[in-house]
Amino acid sequence: MLLLRSLWVIALSISSAAAFKDTSPFLLFSSAPISTPIALSSNIARSSTIRDSLSELLKTCDWDNYILVSQPSQSPADFSNWGAYPHIRRWLEKRDDTVKTATAVPEVIGEIDIDAIAQQLELGCKATVEDVETSAGYAPIGNESKRVRKIVFDALPSLASERAEKIMEHDLFLNAVLSGMQEQSYIVIYTSTPASAHSDSMPEHELHLYEMDDPFPSALHTDLKRDVNAHQSNSTVNSTLPLFERYEYFNPAIFTGILVAIPLFLILYTGISAVASLQVSYFAFSKEMGPAAQKKQQ
Repeated sequence: MLLLRSLWVIALSISSAAAFKDTSPFLLFSSAPISTPIALSSNIARSSTIRDSLSELLKTCDWDNYILVSQPSQSPADFSNWGAYPHIRRWLEKRDDTVKTATAVPEVIGEIDIDAIAQQLELGCKATVEDVETSAGYAPIGNESKRVRKIVFDALPSLASERAEKIMEHDLFLNAVLSGMQEQSYIVIYTSTPASAHSDSMPEHELHLYEMDDPFPSALHTDLKRDVNAHQSNSTVNSTLPLFERYEYFNPAIFTGILVAIPLFLILYTGISAVASLQVSYFAFSKEMGPAAQKKQQ
């Protein structure tokens, strides 16, 4: 539950992470309990680090089915809607009895090539690699002991309604694939590419996601938005005004400073005058040499 909450919280707060606009989520869940590497459970990681961790993890060849998923034009913001990906949420929460391990990296810098992973499994685990046709709407069931199923989804569309429909369609397809493996071991490696890498399919909210003035498409904080055009027009008008009309030379702050400075200068003047008014005779510092001084010495 904490894992899923972390993923969704980061997705909701992605508007403040403008430096991570070229990132995409990574998910992994397995029917067998495994010791998850640190790189596969952090909040942000490089794709090369995840590839190295996956390479070490998959060397054991412990699973009968390897599901490699690639989702283009994916963003952590796609998981901000609690109604999105109901089956993936169920797997991440481990509410499915067959899921023993689940982990997620919400921010992956770079792309993960599932073809390289499939090639490693084909050579190292003697697994049969199979490209699943997602347009058919179903996944074939085979009898091979070791199978690698590559699922490459279409890029998510830009229109919000179409994007939500496509997300639900992909989620249902993955659920259909895993439903046919209830009696077999499996591991699902869900990779994605950033939405910015597919400009034609970038969603509307992604187009405004990392702008300085409106980083997230919502009605929140509208009072903080800056009117750049108005600011530019005001600058143009002010540049044509006279000097004393363009700048403000007397305001409450300056007035208050003058009021405070006047008594301070009066105190300083009084002190200097008091010191200067002291009058001491020069003879007060001279040594008495007359008869009176001799009598005092005697």
